[in-house]
Amino acid sequence: MKRVTTAEKKITGIKIHAGVDVLGPPHGVHVTTANITDRDGALEMLEKYASNMTGGVKLLCDGGYTGENFADAVADFVGASVEIAKRNELHKFLVMPKRWIVERSFA
Repeated sequence: MKRVTTAEKKITGIKIHAGVDVLGPPHGVHVTTANITDRDGALEMLEKYASNMTGGVKLLCDGGYTGENFADAVADFVGASVEIAKRNELHKFLVMPKRWIVERSFA
């Protein structure tokens, strides 16, 4: 899942939560207002598109989706575990293969 910030899409006040396959095709896209937390928006998307996302083993998320409650809710909705793809801690630009999956979907 990816939270699109205002700087990336030049749209104020919204977040886009997207569930994509490892090859990039979307299985669910949910738009929320910016006052909805990342985790709540993602859970709304999973609830709405759970039938499209069954059979997955892991849900790869960025740091905004951490938390045991979120991981438990994901397991309930789609039966998958949550893996957090951390950013490079050296603050250098590096293409991180797992994080790039969602990024290229928005390109």
